[in-house]
Amino acid sequence: MICIINRRVKFSASHRYWLPELDEGENQRLFGACSWFPSHGHNYVFYVSLAGPIDRYGMVLNLSDVKKVIEREVTSYLDFSYLNDVWPEFRQTLPTTENIARAESTTA
Repeated sequence: MICIINRRVKFSASHRYWLPELDEGENQRLFGACSWFPSHGHNYVFYVSLAGPIDRYGMVLNLSDVKKVIEREVTSYLDFSYLNDVWPEFRQTLPTTENIARAESTTA
């Protein structure tokens, strides 16, 4: 039998939508309040779903191990961070929610 387990993790982080190749006016026109200096913050919710067979102990995975991996690979980088500095690619692209997910999926 395949079972799906879900984990939800919350974290807080700040960011600024700003592209250095654009001048201040163009950044403000494109990104509005998200371009304002120094930055602004959000509370994020990160969902993880894992599927697999139930082992002889009645688990897909040990949830304590899952929690440790999420802390090591995700929240240790993102919680209370300035997202523009978390990964080098955010110096060239915006730290949107979609780009955060993309960056995390390539590092995990």
